[in-house]
Amino acid sequence: MSDENVDLVNRFHRETFQHGNFSVGDELLSSDFRWHGGMGQGTNQSGPESVKQIASAISTAFPDREITHLETIALGDKVIIQWSMTGTHQGPLLGIPPSNKLIMVTGSDSFRIADGKIGELSQEMDQLDLVRQLRG
Repeated sequence: MSDENVDLVNRFHRETFQHGNFSVGDELLSSDFRWHGGMGQGTNQSGPESVKQIASAISTAFPDREITHLETIALGDKVIIQWSMTGTHQGPLLGIPPSNKLIMVTGSDSFRIADGKIGELSQEMDQLDLVRQLRG
């Protein structure tokens, strides 16, 4: 089951955030999906629509983004991805207009899988560092 969970999470992460295929969430996320700590969107976002909004904001802000999975850990119904993202700030984000600065941010996403779908995502990243890079 862990391999299937890793495949599910990798597909979601890459399709949604790297490739901008926002509709993949409709297939891979549970209807009661919860996102805790999403970038600049506060906490406890719910439903696949919340993912589309956040992923769209990231895609607009960093159209040349490159997301790298540094490490993936799976145990039972949990999958954790440590990741990094680089990109050029070419669209508004967090109320900050485009700066054309190259940024690099790291974080970790902890997913909970239930009945073959992603039910929950808890994200940790240093948003203060991101804002400092954008405003630099």
